[in-house]
Amino acid sequence: MRTAFLAALIVVSAAACQRAAVDEPAPDTAAPAALESFRVRGDDPNLVFQYADPASGGLKVARRAADVPEAVRGNVFVTSTAFRKGDVPANLVIVANLEKAEADGTYPFRLVSRYDRVRPAGRQAATPEGPDTASAPATDKVLLFSTSWCPHCRTARQWLESNGVPFEEKDVEGDPAAQRLLAELGRKQGIPDHMLSSVPILYARGQLILGFNQAELARLLGK
Repeated sequence: MRTAFLAALIVVSAAACQRAAVDEPAPDTAAPAALESFRVRGDDPNLVFQYADPASGGLKVARRAADVPEAVRGNVFVTSTAFRKGDVPANLVIVANLEKAEADGTYPFRLVSRYDRVRPAGRQAATPEGPDTASAPATDKVLLFSTSWCPHCRTARQWLESNGVPFEEKDVEGDPAAQRLLAELGRKQGIPDHMLSSVPILYARGQLILGFNQAELARLLGK
């Protein structure tokens, strides 16, 4: 059941993983009208909480605020199964602070640009040690972090192939090492774990690109 909720959450994120062009103004993080009555309640059956596991750094899903580990409750990615398409703009995510409820039983939350590089509050997960430890790839290497079912990943793959760009594809659902590598790269670049929940994510010229941003990718690769 937890796997199903995680898959559903990632599908929602992946369906809207399009970045603004690099020369556009910063995304507006003002609350849309559809969210004016939105509240984060720990026992709301419609809410899905996503957080970084303190032990492994991997993404976990909870259906109640009480099930989120205390160490990472400061910044938790929240979505709702009651949302309709367009209720939350594609460039925004909802980040809640579950450390202490307000007097009315709700938790404070804020809207954050999906592309802000803001370090999450709370303790960072330790980097795994041993033979499976993720090592940083060379800056001239191109990686495509993807899933088998994501249409945006397919578009990114086709663009790389049509432009003759050698790349290595890593399935973040089926390959734990790919998950660790992505989490490691995100930590080094100050990208919150919840920002890494959407695919595709590309690594080019030493930078992570969230979503398939063709203009940015072409600029980095000189295409």
